[in-house]
Amino acid sequence: MAERAARAAEGLRERAAAADRTLALVLACFFLSGASALVYQTAWTREFAFAFGTSELAVATVLAAYMGGLAAGAALAGRVATRVRRPVLAYGVLELAIGVAALLVPAAMRGATALYVALFAGPGTPAVGGLGTALFYAACAFAILAVPTACMGATLPLLARHAVRDDRELGGRVGLLYAVNALGAVAGTLAAGFVLVPRLGLGPTVGCAVAANALIFGLAVLAARGAPAAPGPAAAAPEAAGPRRRAAPAAALRPTAAGGRAVLALMLVSGAASFTYEVLWTRLLGQLLGASVYAFATMLASFLVGIALGAAAAARLATDRRRAAAGLAAAEAAVAAFSLAALPVLEALAGWAGGLEARTGGGSPLGAAIAGATLLPSTLAIGATFPFAVRIAAVGAEDAGPASARVYAWNTVGAIAGALGAGFALIPALGFAATLAAAALANAALALGALALVPPPRRRLAALALPLAAGLAALWPQTPWRVLRTTPQSRAPLAGELRFFAAGRSTTVLLLERDGAFFLTNNGLPEAAVLPRGAVPVRDATLHGLALLPTLLRPDARRVLVVGLGGGSLLELVPPSVERLDVVELEPEVVAANAAIGPERRADPLVDPRVRVVANDARSALALSGERFDAIVSQPSHPWTAGASHLYTREFFELARSRLREDGVLVQWIGPTYVDEALLRILVATLADAFPHVRVYQARRAAGIVLAGSRAPFAGPADAGAALAAAPEAFTAAGLRRAEDAFASLLLDEEGARRFAAGAPLNTDRRNHLQIRSPRLRAERAPALALEDLVLRRGLAPPVPPGLDRAALVRALLARGFAARARAVAAESPDAGARRLALALVAERSGRGDLALAEYRALLDAGAGGVEARAGLIRVLRERAASEPSARRGGEPGEAALVRAFARLATGEPAAVLEDDAALAALPPSHPLYADAIRVRAEARIASGVPARAREAARLLDLLAPGEAGPADFLARARAAATARDPALLLGSVEALLAHARRPDPAHAGAALALLARADVPAELARRRDDAARRLRATPPPAAGV
Repeated sequence: MAERAARAAEGLRERAAAADRTLALVLACFFLSGASALVYQTAWTREFAFAFGTSELAVATVLAAYMGGLAAGAALAGRVATRVRRPVLAYGVLELAIGVAALLVPAAMRGATALYVALFAGPGTPAVGGLGTALFYAACAFAILAVPTACMGATLPLLARHAVRDDRELGGRVGLLYAVNALGAVAGTLAAGFVLVPRLGLGPTVGCAVAANALIFGLAVLAARGAPAAPGPAAAAPEAAGPRRRAAPAAALRPTAAGGRAVLALMLVSGAASFTYEVLWTRLLGQLLGASVYAFATMLASFLVGIALGAAAAARLATDRRRAAAGLAAAEAAVAAFSLAALPVLEALAGWAGGLEARTGGGSPLGAAIAGATLLPSTLAIGATFPFAVRIAAVGAEDAGPASARVYAWNTVGAIAGALGAGFALIPALGFAATLAAAALANAALALGALALVPPPRRRLAALALPLAAGLAALWPQTPWRVLRTTPQSRAPLAGELRFFAAGRSTTVLLLERDGAFFLTNNGLPEAAVLPRGAVPVRDATLHGLALLPTLLRPDARRVLVVGLGGGSLLELVPPSVERLDVVELEPEVVAANAAIGPERRADPLVDPRVRVVANDARSALALSGERFDAIVSQPSHPWTAGASHLYTREFFELARSRLREDGVLVQWIGPTYVDEALLRILVATLADAFPHVRVYQARRAAGIVLAGSRAPFAGPADAGAALAAAPEAFTAAGLRRAEDAFASLLLDEEGARRFAAGAPLNTDRRNHLQIRSPRLRAERAPALALEDLVLRRGLAPPVPPGLDRAALVRALLARGFAARARAVAAESPDAGARRLALALVAERSGRGDLALAEYRALLDAGAGGVEARAGLIRVLRERAASEPSARRGGEPGEAALVRAFARLATGEPAAVLEDDAALAALPPSHPLYADAIRVRAEARIASGVPARAREAARLLDLLAPGEAGPADFLARARAAATARDPALLLGSVEALLAHARRPDPAHAGAALALLARADVPAELARRRDDAARRLRATPPPAAGV
């Protein structure tokens, strides 16, 4: 019998030695497993976002399904692990199954998308939410991901079954496997975020992960050949008691020792707390690192590095149950302490992190250092909990696989609860500080619970409880305002008085008031500026273009969908001819922020009966909408972010096309700082792939670039009169008063767009060039794309159509800052007279009044030039035009009235101007002297001293278009407000003067200060007055003798 026992013991030693020889190869395989799993997670998260959108509900349910599959796989593996004789081979088969299942995911996603639309599509534009939607997301995600994720979850228990041959190896070997797998996850995260997806696209990236699965299978087969078979559940054990004693069956290997079951409950709560931290730190670090794919990869990798290193360290300490229980208590206490301490660390680092994304593109050593300093201490402790817990839960070496499975499954179920609870409930309800405190208190309680497993518990509990309570009190968190006021786009913090704050389900929304406006931010990224009561009308030429282009291109447009609420300013500008406006906004707190200042803003779009706000992701809303729109206006503010970049792909453009009427138009914004020539070519080519007719507009030089696509041909520029007549007031306020104004903003017509985009690749969901390249442009300090220069350099400028007045077109181009194109149009004029007139307009605009005056006189003396030459001469001469014969020759009564008005204002007779008011008012908006007539009519009303007339003056000045109004006009409006005794109007005018230039003309600043000093400002506006006065006083005084 002794000889038999010796032979058995020798056999065990030989099997252990063989297992040790294969361990290095198994660890290499498990490293690749971790890498491929994170590549899949990256890819599948995006695949589901394409189908269900990026709403928090969709993202959270997909994450829950992914992790649920891991937990289910681990639990199943725990039940059968002791019956698997060749665990390494079984592990290889599982990896092969993961790869095969991954290849089927895209097809399954297409089926899920079709089913989603079939079940939930309906009339109107639906909002996200509801139990049915959540259950569908979860069911689809779990059904599609169940096989690959369950196989992933089963791998650790099987390899633990192979690696652990002795009780003393329990904590060490399981911890080593866990650490190596986590390090592989770090590698997969960084490879997917920085290399594979950017260079290959989504499909080939998944292909790389599938290839890794195949390689793992081959290596596992090789390792299995050299590895001994694991003993069966009833294998004989070489124990002194003799051959009659057999190993306990698998059912008996469940935790029976004290604390075995308790540790599973502890790990359930620990998993919930850990993922609460992950959600919380991802949100807060996003304020500093940004929202690019690179920033997210950096944050996730930093989290996983700590997990891996912590598990590796604990693996060396978890040698027995007593030490493991003490280690688990210490780790949970450390998680609580380090997590609380991380918040002030992050606050201190916020000053270094301002503008980090703009400087680095989102992924940089500095960003990694900030993420590491914040996350590493606490994640080291989180990673240590797993090896300690497994050592406590396992009865013996035979229980290594089942115990690993139980701990992993319970911990993962807790992680699901933590991720969902933090995102949906804790952070929105409690805020960041209270959520952090709740999680830290949970970890402190877990520390005490783990210590209770170490005898004698009372003395040890008392020894830990007091310092733990003192530490929690000392580190009790406060709202991290410095972090929340940091923006990844600028070094300067977000300044202003806080008017609204909410940690929403998807984003953190701040509304700040400063410099006479409200500023809305989302995760630290600027979204919009909102003007208060009394402010001048919106001067943003891009917003005017986005609001009016649908009607300009389709005068009969009645139903419009707008993607993104922002500050709602675009909605203020939509012409009244549009009867219905559906607005899709992902974050409900953005709507709440707008509502919070509704009574204080210049115009509240949320009370417009045409407006209906829908809380949903744009793609999800469009996929489910039963409407057919005349126009869709898409204005995502930061197109490189995950939630916005998928609104620039071929798939989105095709989806939008399917929701447009046959002649409907898609209007898409892109900022010139976010693209270079190559990226813009890609976007134009992508839009042209979905729509046969594409144009590119820019309302002013350096303004936003606007792409328009339609299945039906666009009307010619000469036919713009019908559109202008459809909403004359709205178009006049935008400076679109005649066909030439509309054509001036057209940078690429259909032919030019086709030539410009020829040969460019397409931007697709699976190869998103914008998401990858755009963050890098600012990091490379690339200048904003000068579209006018590019168009002229490549000879793509649209030819001037017959019927347009070249002189009026040149004037329109100059008013929009397109001086080079204006000169080109002038030089290409077909006859000498037209060419001279156009060049005279260029000279006038560039400050060469004498040259322009000589040309105007020559043209008029020759009987040429017409109204444009006569208007130019009057603008140059002003009051002197009264003595100019050419100015009196022909022309409309309003022109003569304007000449008289100039003379009367110069001689101090403003009241007499009102005698010609009817003639001045008769000058139509299309007339080149319209803006001058507005000014003299306003000046006469201000000079009357009558409050009612002064209000009329302010309303007249508000008719000046973006680019027309200047500092003198804003000061005149302030004088009108003072005469009308309207403090809100006065403050809005002064704030416009300050916004026009950082340092206004000292004379203007002094006059504005005097008006403020004399004004009777109510208490609710006193802060705005004081702020404006402070900024005006900062203006240097006029130079001596000036």
